[in-house]
Amino acid sequence: FFRSQNWLVNQTNGVNWTASASYVTGSHAMKFGYQGYWWRDDRELHVNSQDVQYTFIGGAPSSITEYVNPYTLKARAMQASLYAQEQWTFKRLTLQGALRWDHPWSWFPEQVEPKTRFFPGATFPRTDGVTGYNDITPRMGAAYDVFGHGRTALKVNLGKYLQGASVSNLAYNANPASMREALLLLGSIETRGERRAVLGDMLELGPDSERFHEEVGGMVPRGAWLYVAGEFSRAMERGAMKAGVEPKRIRAFPSVPEMAAAVAKDARAGDLVLVKGSRGMRLEQVVERLVPGRKNAPDPLHAAGRS
Repeated sequence: FFRSQNWLVNQTNGVNWTASASYVTGSHAMKFGYQGYWWRDDRELHVNSQDVQYTFIGGAPSSITEYVNPYTLKARAMQASLYAQEQWTFKRLTLQGALRWDHPWSWFPEQVEPKTRFFPGATFPRTDGVTGYNDITPRMGAAYDVFGHGRTALKVNLGKYLQGASVSNLAYNANPASMREALLLLGSIETRGERRAVLGDMLELGPDSERFHEEVGGMVPRGAWLYVAGEFSRAMERGAMKAGVEPKRIRAFPSVPEMAAAVAKDARAGDLVLVKGSRGMRLEQVVERLVPGRKNAPDPLHAAGRS
């Protein structure tokens, strides 16, 4: 199967559990509860049985890509939440108040990459992902029975609801092969929001750098937003447009800080953001703008969201 295409094996699942207790009288009610969540996200990237890919241009060999096969990625996330709510009814007026505490966290289990044709094998120890969120949010509301028969009411609710963008931070290494696999993942992971590829230069690729960057641009998912900065940003921009990405969805910047500011402004709750480039591009500045305090984040393919 030397010429077979690459494929993915994705195993994603989650479990949730709840507990609550209530106290109810005629005009007064109280409720206390706990919610827990656990998620698993395991992905395997497979290539052909030879672990190698050749590129030819006009019949002449142009490049060779050697793969770690399979390449595994594992992520775990959990969340614990406590809440308390109280309700009082005074004739036609009902008042409600509540307080909620949310603590999400994530980690990456020990991952063992076995020895393959071009890779000597390695073991990566368990690494923490998101650890710092402890959100306390109030909620309140009121309802008024307009005519007293329970069929028409005016309601007002005020609350703070938290939901953060998932960030895939692969900002510490980049080459054409890893760029390709990361962009494949960006296109394959389901998301409720937009897909955003934030890319920097792949350094030290030699005289073929321009072509490699254009090829990477051509791998950006067609419906995604592309943000680029660096010497070869225009090459990635050309490749993306040739692949069908709309020009209005492509943004090039003269510097990484300017790109980081634009991504932080554009990103919305539920977006999936891929940040990838060579270490020398310092793309961790983008992650820091998106998730303050996560400047030195490892490679989270699925970070615990704030919800």
